Amino acid sequence: MKKKNRITALALVLTAGMVCVTGCGSSKSQESSSGKDKNKQREEITKQEEDQKKGNDKEEDWDDTGQKSSDDMSDEKSHEKKTINEGEKQVISDDVINNGGTVIACDGKTYYWKYNEESFNSEALYQHYAPQKDAKNELVCVSEDGSEEVLYTGNAGGALYIMGDRLYFLKNTYNENGYSYTDELVYMKFVKGKWNSNDIHRVGNGEIKAVDTKRSMIIFDGDLGDGKTCLYAIDQNDESTFIGYAVSFVAYEDGMIYYQDNSAIQNEDDARNGSVALYQSDLEGDSVLLAKTEPDLYEFAIGGKCVIECAQVVDDMIYFSYGRYDGSAYLFQGGNIARVSKNGTDYEVVTSIGENNQFYVYSDQKGEKLIFQKLYNKNLEMDLNTGEEKETSKPAGAVGKAFAAYSDDSNETKYYLYQEADGKVSELFSDIDYKSENPEEDVSFKDVECVGEYVYYRIDYGMHNQENDVGWRYSYDREKTEVYRKNLETDETELLYEY
Repeated sequence: MKKKNRITALALVLTAGMVCVTGCGSSKSQESSSGKDKNKQREEITKQEEDQKKGNDKEEDWDDTGQKSSDDMSDEKSHEKKTINEGEKQVISDDVINNGGTVIACDGKTYYWKYNEESFNSEALYQHYAPQKDAKNELVCVSEDGSEEVLYTGNAGGALYIMGDRLYFLKNTYNENGYSYTDELVYMKFVKGKWNSNDIHRVGNGEIKAVDTKRSMIIFDGDLGDGKTCLYAIDQNDESTFIGYAVSFVAYEDGMIYYQDNSAIQNEDDARNGSVALYQSDLEGDSVLLAKTEPDLYEFAIGGKCVIECAQVVDDMIYFSYGRYDGSAYLFQGGNIARVSKNGTDYEVVTSIGENNQFYVYSDQKGEKLIFQKLYNKNLEMDLNTGEEKETSKPAGAVGKAFAAYSDDSNETKYYLYQEADGKVSELFSDIDYKSENPEEDVSFKDVECVGEYVYYRIDYGMHNQENDVGWRYSYDREKTEVYRKNLETDETELLYEY
């Protein structure tokens, strides 16, 4: 039985001093990272947490105002599945639509954030408006009849997750300088038929990377500060299992976590020239090296270290794209798509790619196909059995999330979605319906989410402010924001609200 620990903000900070996990070996063979080094890391973390807890028999929660909450997470009983009307401890249905999106739905109700004119800064480069320190955003729950309930008001936003009797979301916790902030993961509980927003529980700084409602488990990327992170698996009783220090989450599928660990690449030039290490871990923290790529992508070891950018698990194989970012605009410099089996065999580089690092694998009657790009805006389809390539009208994008694709012919950007790995693509909407004829005005689409038969999206309208440009980077003043919902079956579009 692996040692499990409760996760606290201080414990997360203490882990910043631990030794990094390292690994080595060829991409054709497995390599265990659950040996002496990783056990030593777990022992260090456990000792740090136990030292912190000395004199405290149980850990205490804090509500949104900094006061102790009414119930203690350490006294919670094991998670029990019950229907929505059974008992005092209740759960929402496991059938959550778009779990982890900025708009989600469950049991006939839709959840999303309502922003206002004080939510974001009014000026920004590229219309990347930052959250305001004193923002008061509303988390709303909308019933099928259109009635709306405000569940929470505060400086929060972004991804939403429902698991069991909990609704997770991110608060913006500002640093002492008042300008920068960190994401703080919190949750409220479903009690006696309603969400109890008066008792907000803190998990820690960081964000959820994946949620497994069947196993009642979240994969949490803890933020230790100074760019350091720690990956955990946390169950419904708030018991955490250490997965890796300073690793990057790649994918989650059926109880297995896939992550990149660059500490396995000892030579920094190799890390810049194409070497990445892909690991697989179970929920108990036992991990193996699946693949280590070769440092043969680039001629010179400049720019950042290579990263895994997109991944898709298909049957017994995991496909992943990798490469590095460089330049003043920090653009992807091209790379490869590779694949490896879940047991660490059959590794191979499938193809090279251009500046678009997103791809899509699907199956039809003739076998598996890969949609990707080698050259800008030129979509290719590869037969993964024969290696044959041909041009295709299918856009290159990742499965399960909306993406944009620009058309040179029509001078428009369209948004698409691959819902499943079946080759069917849904066209969601086009920016041509919202763009102004004024070349100084720009539209920026955010929070594009597909929930059932609807697509939700937020549009910022900005006017170019030349005085605030930084070199060739355009600055914009936000004029207004509109939030829409479009029915993909009827093509009817509804303006939900604006500010």
